Amino acid sequence: LNAYTYKEIQSFSFFVAITILHEFVHAGRKANGLNENAGEMGWGWEIEAFKRTVNPLSSDDLYKKFNWNFKIDRKQQFQFNFLPSLKN
Repeated sequence: LNAYTYKEIQSFSFFVAITILHEFVHAGRKANGLNENAGEMGWGWEIEAFKRTVNPLSSDDLYKKFNWNFKIDRKQQFQFNFLPSLKN
């Protein structure tokens, strides 16, 4: 992460989070049998929530406006064991 600035990390993480929520709008409409041909409801949600659509450029301003703060604990180390247990 050292190659990225604080601003880049905050902006990108905000964009990814909003993109996931945008897609949840579509999934929710589909799960509830709502018309999927009624227009781009994901963007409709973004405009309702943020007064504009969120994209990689607009997220530079929006993460600041909405006090987004993706915290990175550089001391935290993640360890994953993908091998199955060899216990008998």
